[in-house]
Amino acid sequence: MKRHLLLSGGPNHDFAETTEVLIYLAADCGLETTVVDEPAALFSALGGSATADPAAWALVTVNALRWSMTQDRYADLRASFEFEVAADDLRRLRYFVAEGGGLLALHTAVICFDGHPMWHDLLGGTWNWNRSTHEPEQRAVVEPTPASLAHPGDFASAGFAVVDEVYRDLDLDNDVAALFTSQDRQGTHPVAWARTIERGRVFVDTLGHSAQSLRDPGHGDLIRSAWRWMLAGDDNSGGHHDG
Repeated sequence: MKRHLLLSGGPNHDFAETTEVLIYLAADCGLETTVVDEPAALFSALGGSATADPAAWALVTVNALRWSMTQDRYADLRASFEFEVAADDLRRLRYFVAEGGGLLALHTAVICFDGHPMWHDLLGGTWNWNRSTHEPEQRAVVEPTPASLAHPGDFASAGFAVVDEVYRDLDLDNDVAALFTSQDRQGTHPVAWARTIERGRVFVDTLGHSAQSLRDPGHGDLIRSAWRWMLAGDDNSGGHHDG
């Protein structure tokens, strides 16, 4: 089995339960998952900032919510969860991806690491504390876009519906082409997209607030398809930011 490194944990979400579902889905893709609950452990497992060994892991998944928590309303959680990422940490993650690794950023991953420019550069979209928001969990109809149907990845061609949070007003790069969107009373919002970073592949899925969402057959198929597309990354045509 190929090795899969998964970062889990943070406040206000049942990461233990969602991670359990992800381990199950990953096994369907031939992945053996190692879970770490601290960002420092993730970056350490990838190796030194200039000597990371991309061959040690096939994929990295971030199913976590860790940032510096400077906002006053999170003061009581800082002792347990605050984390300020270092540029060297993100350099080793970028090296891992650029050399052919895969990165899945799930739900709150777009909030992680304070939208550090290097993290944003990998994902193509991150949370803006001054603007980004979401409605409470509710039924969300998720539909593929023309970009999804044209993408070489074998993503689900039919939409699905889940009870989840739909993020809106993220800071998105202009080259991000949404593969799946969801519509609410505020408009249509991108919920998933894919990118290539040199030889590696990145998939961002902003859904996944709960295990219920991840257990939905349509959502589970999307995540498995994303991993399989990343595992086939050696045939990337290149290009730093292909949508």
